Amino acid sequence: MLKNAPILVKLSIAMIVPIIALLLVSVLALIAINSSFNDMRDRIYHQNYGSISLVLNADRDMYQAMVALQQMKKPDASVLEIADSRDDLQSNLTDVRTRIQQAQDKFPKDDQYWSTHRDKNNK
Repeated sequence: MLKNAPILVKLSIAMIVPIIALLLVSVLALIAINSSFNDMRDRIYHQNYGSISLVLNADRDMYQAMVALQQMKKPDASVLEIADSRDDLQSNLTDVRTRIQQAQDKFPKDDQYWSTHRDKNNK
């Protein structure tokens, strides 16, 4: 059948098979890269952005604790104001500890995952 075919047909058939194989490998590689990228993006979002929010809230609580401490140091503060400020200070410091601990808890889960990724300098 192919013995009587022109040389152009024979060469075309010989080239079509590797071209189809290259296209198939390219599509599969693109799917794998896209899946890895989406997985990494999700991990970064859930860890980093969630912890940023917690740290920002902890920073706000720390500021409120500092204000309560300054209220306690006022020379004209009454005993009631000092007691209220002390309660605010305790409450805010507890919130700071809780939020920072929650932010820290987000990271160790995937330490092993991130340790396998290297930049162009192999760091």
